[in-house]
Amino acid sequence: MTWHCDFDGELSAELTFNAVDVASAYMDFSHVTRSNPEQAVRYRVRLTTTRPHYGGLRWWFVCPSSGRRVHKLFLPLGGHRFLSRDAYQLGFACQRESRRDRLARRARKLDRALGGAGEVIGDDLPPKPKGMWWRSYVRKLAALEEAQSRADGAWFDGMPVRLRRAIGAAMD
Repeated sequence: MTWHCDFDGELSAELTFNAVDVASAYMDFSHVTRSNPEQAVRYRVRLTTTRPHYGGLRWWFVCPSSGRRVHKLFLPLGGHRFLSRDAYQLGFACQRESRRDRLARRARKLDRALGGAGEVIGDDLPPKPKGMWWRSYVRKLAALEEAQSRADGAWFDGMPVRLRRAIGAAMD
């Protein structure tokens, strides 16, 4: 069985497998690289399966570089082929966050848990969501206020560094 998919002419993928022998399944990729100069490439990525405890079949890519079974393949800027996160040594966005950014993300998450928009600004606290117990609301509200306070403190702690950078840039 073969399935072909074309994405705006930039990426073409063709999935081929035999319904009897799923072990020989593969996907052919054809696309332009994300490097300078661009090159048209065509290559094959093997697929494999596992059987979850609850039944059925789960499909995985086999990374062409590392040979590891992965859920997702990536093509970052400068990349030539779709490979796993480990093959490109990619990190997660949260791994590059500063302490202040992590604390602010936690405050936004707590705000959304209380029915807010995730934009904690000033003293505007979200009202108690319908169906939430009062003691849960009070506990989450206290956690939100603590997270917001810590995020604000981290912002002020970093102020001298930002001022030095701004003054240094103005002097140049």
